[in-house]
Amino acid sequence: MGSPSDLDLEIYLKKEKIGINLKNIVDEYIYDLELVKKVKTSPTSFLFIFEYTEDIANIVEVDIFSAFVFIGTHQKPTLPGLWNNKPLEDQGGLVRRKYAPIYIDIDNRQIHFLIRIYHQTELYPDGGKLTRYLDDILITEQVNITGWRSKHKVINNNLIKSLATKVEFETLNLAAGGTGITPFVRLLNYYQDIPVDINLVYCNRSVEEIMLKQLIDKFADINKRLKVTYLVSKKERECQGVIEGRISEEIVEAKLVNTERALCLFCGPPGFNDLMFEILQNLNHKMNNHLNRFVAKAIVLSKLVKLRLAQPLLKGSLEDSNRSMSASVKAVGFLSKIVPILKMSQAWANKSVVSSTATMGSKKTGSVRLHNREDQVWRVLRPGRERETKHLRWRK
Repeated sequence: MGSPSDLDLEIYLKKEKIGINLKNIVDEYIYDLELVKKVKTSPTSFLFIFEYTEDIANIVEVDIFSAFVFIGTHQKPTLPGLWNNKPLEDQGGLVRRKYAPIYIDIDNRQIHFLIRIYHQTELYPDGGKLTRYLDDILITEQVNITGWRSKHKVINNNLIKSLATKVEFETLNLAAGGTGITPFVRLLNYYQDIPVDINLVYCNRSVEEIMLKQLIDKFADINKRLKVTYLVSKKERECQGVIEGRISEEIVEAKLVNTERALCLFCGPPGFNDLMFEILQNLNHKMNNHLNRFVAKAIVLSKLVKLRLAQPLLKGSLEDSNRSMSASVKAVGFLSKIVPILKMSQAWANKSVVSSTATMGSKKTGSVRLHNREDQVWRVLRPGRERETKHLRWRK
């Protein structure tokens, strides 16, 4: 395993040859990637470099915002039947998590992932289900992946498509929390020589937790249109470009440009995404307007389910737990019906055609996805999968 000094920044400064607006192939097959290098980039995060064979190049070589689902097995829990003191569903020990690559090197057929490892702590005695599995993988060993169909796509230098909505922009405002920086790394790589103004606010708990700071600073040196602000909850020492504080309306108003031709993208844990959406809405920022207005309604409604599911099922009687789950299932059914209505009404209000996934007989009734919230919101709105909704919280 390499140290931060082993990280070759020059690799990531070379513009990817993949390009944009690709017709990515996503199927249900499982593919193998071989681990060839692992580098520690912060106290808790690692860079995993995997090699892929030529016969799956058309599967792995995807464009910006695309991701892959890693499949592994969790270790034996500290307490039988529980994981981090919560009921553990028996799925044969299999765990699936989605990660976005930060770089794809088509010359060497290598794909790079930045992943935070959640070790065992007093609060989380079992740590992360999949990340502990990934942490134990040795060089030359393989991992299983499958594709993930992204709903966001860079069409051209000034146009991003989100679901069926195309949004034009001249300025990109980016806000990332923790590992939420990963989908933006390839974006910064692509725009390093393109005349688009970019403002990035990157939030972390501490200076040490800032991932790839040296690389982001290099991007800012190369691209004078890129302005970066590092925001940390606790600043233990002085560090260039880093300010202490939490994301707020004052920070957003000062660091992110708010004009008709500015578009804001944000990515992070659910709490961060909720707060960012509220702030941007209060400041009337443009956030994929057609998409986010109705997504906001869905997220507010989904909190009704979250509040109930967040209560540990072990507390209280079995009858209380069943009653709680029953109410949650009813809420899921309600959400699956109301979201398509919100979607169509918003499309009508904006006099624009927005395709709906709520078609008769469709398996994706009322599905809504937003950055790192995808799995959480998807599980709330997806009929027939109510038993999995206890994963609504940020999944480590």
